[in-house]
Amino acid sequence: MLGRLEGIANGIVKLGSDLHDNLAAVDRAEVEFVRAVDSYVAATAVSAPEETLPVLRDGFDQKILTELDLTASGIANVIWATGYSFDFSLVKVPVADGDGFPIQTRGVTTHPGLYFVGLPWLHTAKSGLIYGLCEDARYIADRATASASRGASMEVARSHAMKTWADRMTILIWSSAHSLMLDGFATQATRIYQATPHDPPQKANSLPASQDTTHNSSDPRPNGDQHE
Repeated sequence: MLGRLEGIANGIVKLGSDLHDNLAAVDRAEVEFVRAVDSYVAATAVSAPEETLPVLRDGFDQKILTELDLTASGIANVIWATGYSFDFSLVKVPVADGDGFPIQTRGVTTHPGLYFVGLPWLHTAKSGLIYGLCEDARYIADRATASASRGASMEVARSHAMKTWADRMTILIWSSAHSLMLDGFATQATRIYQATPHDPPQKANSLPASQDTTHNSSDPRPNGDQHE
């Protein structure tokens, strides 16, 4: 075990002298974590076996090295076991910030249906740990269920609105067609039964004014023989 890497030059690795300090910090973090678990077990009366932490001294017994000659030590390959970096390139929506970390609020993004769980400091310090994952997962599950329910309700309302719109359009179309049909009938009837001009009726015994059939009974002369 070695301390923190500070640099490499000419096959010589420069190391920090903080090996024992780092090991002590790890042990303290383990103790605090176990203490938190024990407090939870005691508060909830969960049946769990007692656990005794082992005391590990191997790292503390090692001599602290500040330099390491790779060639002299026979080291030809170095594996950097520093953990994994995040890669969200599979997410094809603009959800990452300038550092490539998802923009979210407790795992919920602004994109419907897109959630994140298990990221460090997603909501609390334990969000990236197994024993803290369940809380965030439960929250995300509740949000997803609520979103699905709202989506279903909106779909029902949208379907009802579309049916209402379709019914109204059908009525409007039939009304318009009926009006056009009646207008067509009225126009055709006007053309068929349109009144034509004619002379007013005359009396049967009327004669033209140029024909005078009046005879004076006191005049013995026949018509046309009278002279003034």
